[in-house]
Amino acid sequence: MENKGLDISSYQKGISFDSIKNSVNFLILRAGFTGWGTGVSYHKDDCFENFYKQAKTRNIPVGAYWYSCANTYEKGKAEAEYMYNNCLKNKQFEYPIYIDVEENRHQQVGKTAVANAIKGFC
Repeated sequence: MENKGLDISSYQKGISFDSIKNSVNFLILRAGFTGWGTGVSYHKDDCFENFYKQAKTRNIPVGAYWYSCANTYEKGKAEAEYMYNNCLKNKQFEYPIYIDVEENRHQQVGKTAVANAIKGFC
């Protein structure tokens, strides 16, 4: 059995949920991200609420992720708390909640710091 999904954010603004509903089994929505610079400026994705509503209306299972800039346990925890309180609270998710740590410039602090940020987030 093949399971197909999409990771979508405001970069896919205008996506037609009717056109994808029969080609995907799930969606992973970007709930938000931490801004560059200080690494403590949190932003809810402009399309998160609309995408969540569109997916739920069409019975497409969803998960969510936070695009992280955390490099300490405390910053990871703060990102997760913001995500929960401003994006996830009172919503239902069929797929996991993720932390996205793909940004190379934040990984330059070393594996231990990134691991600690992930632990804080979790």
